[in-house]
Amino acid sequence: MKKIIIVEDSAELNYLLKKILNRNFPEANILLFNVDNEAIEAVVSSNKDFDVLVLDGYLGLGGHGENVLNVLTPEQLKKTIVFSYDNDFINNARKKGILEFMNGSFMGVRPSEIDAYILAKFKNVLPTISNAMETTEECSHECKCSCHDKDSRVVHIMACCEKCKICGKNIKIGEMDEHLKACHKNK
Repeated sequence: MKKIIIVEDSAELNYLLKKILNRNFPEANILLFNVDNEAIEAVVSSNKDFDVLVLDGYLGLGGHGENVLNVLTPEQLKKTIVFSYDNDFINNARKKGILEFMNGSFMGVRPSEIDAYILAKFKNVLPTISNAMETTEECSHECKCSCHDKDSRVVHIMACCEKCKICGKNIKIGEMDEHLKACHKNK
């Protein structure tokens, strides 16, 4: 069972992250914290092993992610995704060796691609979970998604495309109704 710790004070972002993660990793144990000292206790306890830590900087009245960042071991830092737009916090996280960052406002990410964006960040931190996130198959590239390899095969991130129940083609999420109207109007 995967253990995912999310340290974030925004109820909306917690809901979004938990929804995406539950859909793609139903067996995962997802722990949510919005207070830094509770998160610190979770990562330094005797059962401190986790697969991924998502860490916000400014936690409102709950403290600051910097306090959590300061107690992480080098091994834990490798499994941490900083999810913040606090530039000082981001710079300190970079100095500590964190390599993966998510834009806290999803700037530049289309709403239809937020799921794929989040899952790609998780894959970068913990490549061993990639089998649960993707399937490799031949594709017509009709979905025009951004997860295509350079050759004729494609890695579809689960949240990126869905299979049409009529023709079996991979269709980008949010475009299924249009596909059904255009390609299957007589069926």
